[in-house]
Amino acid sequence: MAQDKIGKFVEAINKEAEKRKAQIENETELFIKQEIDKAENEALQESYELIQQKIVSLKQDIGRDLSRRELESRRRIFLRREEIENNVFDEARRRLSEFTKTGEYPALLRRSADKLAERTPEGAIYIFLRPADMQFAELIKNANPRIVIKEDIGIEIGGLKAENSDRTIIFDDTLDSRLQSRRAWFEENSGLTIA
Repeated sequence: MAQDKIGKFVEAINKEAEKRKAQIENETELFIKQEIDKAENEALQESYELIQQKIVSLKQDIGRDLSRRELESRRRIFLRREEIENNVFDEARRRLSEFTKTGEYPALLRRSADKLAERTPEGAIYIFLRPADMQFAELIKNANPRIVIKEDIGIEIGGLKAENSDRTIIFDDTLDSRLQSRRAWFEENSGLTIA
């Protein structure tokens, strides 16, 4: 009997030990699973943050690249527009220079001198011509006896400048200034704008 009691006692201890062992294994598995889940979540969070940082960095790089390309494109367009404008005005300058060699040019100078004489009611009128136009001095002087002709090497294409004796009225009717004044108009109306 004592043997039975000892056997039952040992059996109860073994059952309790098995039960505790199973409980410890379950707790250990649960702990390991929780730690693995925690580590996976931390790894996922770190990966997500790293991916977000990479995305932000890529967007910044793309933005900088687009800005650089846009600036370069605008620069090329600006240079091309400037080249076209210069070509147009070089051609206009050439044609104006050719015009100064025609029979119509002296009449233009005379009309310009007549306008000046009308605007300057009294006193001497000083008219400035480019050296090549000094050959028309007499024609211009005949417009008004108050006209005094002077040479101006600053006039390149043609036309004339004038001022009265006290320099209160200054008039620029050169082909140079007419051409230059058309640049602003050309920029606004040529359709070669940079948006």
